[in-house]
Amino acid sequence: MKIHPFIPALLLTVAGATLSPAAQSPNIIFILADDLGWNATSVDMDPSVSYSKSDYYQTPNLERLAAEGMRFNQAYSAAPICTPSRRSIHYGMTPARQHGERFPSTFNLLEHESIPQALKKIDPRYATALFGKWGSQMGAAPAEIGYDESDGPTDNWVGGMTLPHPENQILYRIKDDPKQSFGIARRAVSFIERCTKQNKPFFLNVSFYAVHRDVECRMDTLQKYKGHRGKYHFNEAYAAMIDDMDAAIGEILDAVKTQGIEDSTYIFFTSDNGGESGCGIGDFSTNSLKQADSLNYPLKNGKQSLFEGGLRVPFIAAGPGIAKDSVCGIAFAGWDLFPTFVELAGGTAADLPKDIDGHGITNALLSQRPLPAITESLVFNSPYTNGMKMSVLVDGQYKLIQCWDTGAVYLIDLKKDISETTDVSEQHPEITRQLTQEMEGYFQKVHADIPVQKK
Repeated sequence: MKIHPFIPALLLTVAGATLSPAAQSPNIIFILADDLGWNATSVDMDPSVSYSKSDYYQTPNLERLAAEGMRFNQAYSAAPICTPSRRSIHYGMTPARQHGERFPSTFNLLEHESIPQALKKIDPRYATALFGKWGSQMGAAPAEIGYDESDGPTDNWVGGMTLPHPENQILYRIKDDPKQSFGIARRAVSFIERCTKQNKPFFLNVSFYAVHRDVECRMDTLQKYKGHRGKYHFNEAYAAMIDDMDAAIGEILDAVKTQGIEDSTYIFFTSDNGGESGCGIGDFSTNSLKQADSLNYPLKNGKQSLFEGGLRVPFIAAGPGIAKDSVCGIAFAGWDLFPTFVELAGGTAADLPKDIDGHGITNALLSQRPLPAITESLVFNSPYTNGMKMSVLVDGQYKLIQCWDTGAVYLIDLKKDISETTDVSEQHPEITRQLTQEMEGYFQKVHADIPVQKK
C-alpha cells in the first residue's frame, strides 16, 4: 500500500496508477451507511493509528473496494446526527448555514439546487435514484429534489427501528433481509442494469438503514461471530449486522463488474455520522480532558457529539483515475461531496450554486496537481442540548472546541492526539486566537444559531 502523506497536503502518486479520469458524465454510486463508526470495518482507515479498523467486525467487500481505490483517513460527516448530515450532503452547505443542526430546519430544499438536479443540469441524460433511508424531517420528498426513482420519504422506522430503548442495541432480531439491506441492494442492481442497457449515465444513492438500531441480522451470519470477541468490539449480533450490510454492498460491486462499467463508474462509501459510543458525553468540567473510552476507540465519544467519534467517518472512493490501495490525508466534510460529484460529471465552478460551502476533492482523488482546493476550515455547530453545547473548527492538524456551557475553549493537536485528551491552547495561544476568530467570523457570515454562553 502507498500512503499519501499531506504536509500540509503533499500528494504522491502511486506507481503505475492510471490518472486519466472517466469520460464526461460518468456513473456515480454513493453508498451511505447509517451510524457506522470510523473503526467499525475491517478496513484500516489509517495505518498509522492502532485500532483504526475493527479486530472483530468483518467487511470483506469494503476491503475489496479499498483495494481498488483510495481511503481518506480524516473524512468528517457534516453533522453528528443523520438528517442534518444528509441535508448538508445534498446541498453542499454546512448545517449551520442551513439552520438545520437538528432534525427540523428553516432551510427550504425546494428553493435550492440538489446533487441530482445539478447533475441533470450538466447532462440531462443522467438517471437518478435513491434507495433506502431518506431521513426524518428532511423537508421534501426525494422526487421533489430530482430523484427519478426512490423508496419515498422513508425513515428509521421502515428500517426496523422501534422505541429508542438502550437494550435495543443489545437485543436483536433474526431476519432474512436484516435492515432491508438486501432489498435495497436488489433495487440498486436493477437500476444499474436498466441504466446500462439504456446507455444512460446515472447517479445512484444507496442509503442503508444499517447499522442504526434496532439490531437485525441473518442467523448464518451470526454464527460466524460466536465464541470470540475483540478488545473493543464484541457484540455478536451487531457484528453480524455490519457483515450483512457489507454482503449487500458486495452485490452492488458485483453488478458494476458484471455490467462491464468499472471504467466509467465512481463508487463512494461513507457514513452519515459517527458510531454509537456506548458511553456518555465525557467531562469538560475542568481544563483537563478525559478520555471517554467507547466502541469508537481510539476516537472519543460518538454519535451526537462533536468529538472525533461523532464526526470522523470511514470514507472510501474507487473509480477510473483513482490510485489503487491508497490513503489520503486531507481533511474534508460531507458538504464537499456536492462539488466533487459535479466536477467528476464534467461540471465547472460555473455549474455550482453560489452559496455552497463545499470544495471539490477531485484533484486528490485523481492524484493530480494543483492539490485539493480546500481553502476553508471545517466548522461544526451543536447549539442544542445533548449533554454539551459545542462548536468546533477543524483546520487540518488542529481542532478548536468551544464549550458554550462553560465558556471554555480547547485546542487539540489531532496529529499527536487523535483521542482528544490534551488541551494545547496555552502552548499555542496565537493559533487558538486565529481559529476562534475564524469560527466566529463564519458563524456571523451565515447567521448561525449560537447558544447563549453561561455566566
